[in-house]
Amino acid sequence: MRFASLSILLDDLVRNERRKRLVVLALCCTLWLIYGAIFLPYLPLGSGLMGHDYAFYLPNLLAGYNWALQNSYWSIPWFTPAACGGMPFYADMNAAYISAPQILTLFVSPLRAVQITFMLFAFIGMWSAYGLMRMAFGASRTASVIAAALFLFNGFYAYRMLIGHLTYHA
Repeated sequence: MRFASLSILLDDLVRNERRKRLVVLALCCTLWLIYGAIFLPYLPLGSGLMGHDYAFYLPNLLAGYNWALQNSYWSIPWFTPAACGGMPFYADMNAAYISAPQILTLFVSPLRAVQITFMLFAFIGMWSAYGLMRMAFGASRTASVIAAALFLFNGFYAYRMLIGHLTYHA
């Protein structure tokens, strides 16, 4: 009953269709900014520490960056001398050479690339949850925004990324 009254309240506040879309956009962007304010300070912590699995991924991002500088980005790195004096690189499923963080590393530092990836894929996930509820399930705007907020703040993605499971971004 309370959910239905919230939907009616939103419809009463905003009568025309364009304003309803702007309200949804403003609500979702506000939720995303709150999400960033909560979780982004942990990537890295104020003391400079990060999740333990980034000890594997950040050197791999640098190895991929160095490979791209030397051989071009479109040349696949079959091995990397940066780890253990030479080991398979592209064959390792966790290397993630062809991924958003690696592409971003070509333009910004690996740490900044991880931060941008974290926020970018949180944004994509939030809007995908909204779109799924709205378009596929035919839910109201209110229910779709609530579903997007629940998806965004459920903790699975945030805590995996903070721990250092970089391949969970996709």
